Formats: sequence, structure tokens, C-alpha cells
Amino acid sequence: MNRSQLLIFGEPIKKLTLFSGSLEGSITLITQFVKPLSISHLPLRQKADSCDKPAIIAASEWRKGLTPPKEAPSKTTVKHIIVHHSAGSNTTTNFMEAVRNIYTFHTTPPPNGNGWNDVGYNFLIAQDGTIFQGRDGQGIMDGDNVLGAHFCGKNSGTMGICLLGNYNEVQPSNASIKSLINLAGWKLGKEKLPVIGQFQHTDGLLNIISGHRDGCATECPGNNLYAKLAELRQKIALVCTYTNAFITAIEAPQTQSFKIYPQPSSELLMVDILNDFSEKNSPQVFDIQGKKISCDFVRITENQWKVNIKHLPEGAYFLRLGNEQKGAKFVKL
Repeated sequence: MNRSQLLIFGEPIKKLTLFSGSLEGSITLITQFVKPLSISHLPLRQKADSCDKPAIIAASEWRKGLTPPKEAPSKTTVKHIIVHHSAGSNTTTNFMEAVRNIYTFHTTPPPNGNGWNDVGYNFLIAQDGTIFQGRDGQGIMDGDNVLGAHFCGKNSGTMGICLLGNYNEVQPSNASIKSLINLAGWKLGKEKLPVIGQFQHTDGLLNIISGHRDGCATECPGNNLYAKLAELRQKIALVCTYTNAFITAIEAPQTQSFKIYPQPSSELLMVDILNDFSEKNSPQVFDIQGKKISCDFVRITENQWKVNIKHLPEGAYFLRLGNEQKGAKFVKL
């Protein structure tokens, strides 16, 4: 039996027209009514401007009036952050009701729902940047460590973050991406996990920050959001300075052999050599994965270089001299 995505209507409807085309057979409509809350999520909402733990609306707040989970949560040790989209409405502004509808669908027994104990995701992020707690730790554990139901039946070791909306159709909002960066950066810092790299998962190596489609055949998290994951990793490494990255033979601190300035920079970077210099020690630029990046280097004096970084995407990079093992981190705006 084929089943469509959950459809959420912003207001009561009296009539529904189906355009089935060449479809044959019967169609079953399963409807549910989720009683709305009398309060908005907006008074509860706060902006998070750093990678400390962001402000999060607790499950006990948005779940008021709904049946709570019946079973105690199970714990997992998170090694991977999995990004999702809800594949729902891109126009709704009642984000709390959208979360309540997803919870109801996930917890209602089949055939009307999935029959899970709790909402599948650990967190949900609305288009205005509001972060909702998903899986409830129920006072036993933190919600970010609760075993979810979101990654193709292979949920162990993962934390699921779902952005409300359908990102096959539109681009995610700047506010939701900012909250995603803050939330993921906070979790990576908490668990002392690198931004870039892979860990073993059920079917092999999996990126620490991955999309739902990396685990099974699905369009989630939508083409537009999935395409932003590489940029997302770069921005987390930039914003959340306590997180690490896997850098090939590169370290972050400034070295005693050279200095780079200005910091940060949008177009040009100056490199002053502080000790004996030879041609074999020409500057080189690498991204945070350790991949060498092509840049235009101009030698100003015997011990000074100018580097054109205007073409680089925003993010964190490293510069080192020749085969030296230490490098210095710089930021491209």
C-alpha cells in the first residue's frame, strides 16, 4: 500500500477534491484533528547567537494536551548528526501546530500513523529559527542523547535534526540554517566530535554530519538542503571555534615561523616570514579537510607574500609554508 506524506492544513476545510488521473482502485483518506494550543510558540522563543546550547522549546511545552510517551527513553552515544526535512508546508507560520501534528502522526498506531513511542527526531527547527525539542529525555537523560526513529532503521549513534518545510521546492531560510549551525555546533562541541570526518556506522563509514538520504533511498532532506551540507560544515568550523576538524598535517595555532593578517579577510591576505626563507617554503592554502586550494601568490619582498583569497567561499582555511607541519588558521568572509 502506498501512503502519501502527512498533509497539514492551516485551517479547517469543508471540501476536498482529488485529481487522481489514471489511478485505479480505491483511495482511503485518514484524517486526524490535533487540538490547537491557546498559546503561541513566539513568547517561548529566543534567538541563539553563539554555539553555546541554544534556546530550545521543551517538549513538555509544545506537547500540552497530547498523550505523552508511554515508554522510557533509550540512550545512544551520538557520533553522527543526521539532517532531515519534514517535506511539509513552506507557507505555514504556526510552527508549534506543525510540530504537534508531526508528533501525533508519529505516535498514532497504524494504519493512521507510525505507532512510535515519541516523535522520531531529536530536534525540529522552524523557518523562523525556533528550535523545538523532539525526543523527550523525560528527566532521565538529555534529549540530544535519546535514541530516535529517523534514520532508515539504523538510529543507533545518531541525533536527528528536522527542518520544517520541503527543501526540494524552496531554499531553507537563513534563520533556520543559523539555528542548525548553532545546534549542530553545540552538540559537536559537547561530544568533542570533529566537524569534518567520518565514523563507522551500520553499513560503513558515514560523514559526521550527514543527510537522511545517506542512509537509504529517500529524497530527504531535499535537494536544496542536502546541497548545503558541505557549506554547513565549513560554517560550523568557523562559528564554533571549539570544534575540531580533520586536517592533514596541519594545526590551527599561529606558528613562530610566519604570521598572517588581516584577520578575518575578504580579499587579500598578507604573509610575513619571520625566519630564514627559501623558495621551497612557498605558502600553500588548504581547506579544513586538508585539501590544497589554488590561490594567486605574489611575492612582495624576500620575506613577505600577498595571497588573493577573493575567490574562496566563506569559511575557515589554513596556510602553511612548504612542507612545514604546522599551519595557521585564517577566516575568509
